[in-house]
Amino acid sequence: GLLIEVTGNNPPEQYMERFTDLDLGDILDSNILRAKYVSPMPVQRTAIPIVLAGRDIMACAQTGSGSI
Repeated sequence: GLLIEVTGNNPPEQYMERFTDLDLGDILDSNILRAKYVSPMPVQRTAIPIVLAGRDIMACAQTGSGSI
């Protein structure tokens, strides 16, 4: 099963369902659109908002075809 654990002092609570939920900047936004990515993978849903908050992160995700 899927396990996501966020720890530390005052971890960011923002969670991303779609890439359009956050402003990732013009370059990333246009490349995500060009690649036709819509829904982030589970690790991206949690990790990207943490990184944008300027926090450190250590993440591990199963690799494979990208399908769940």
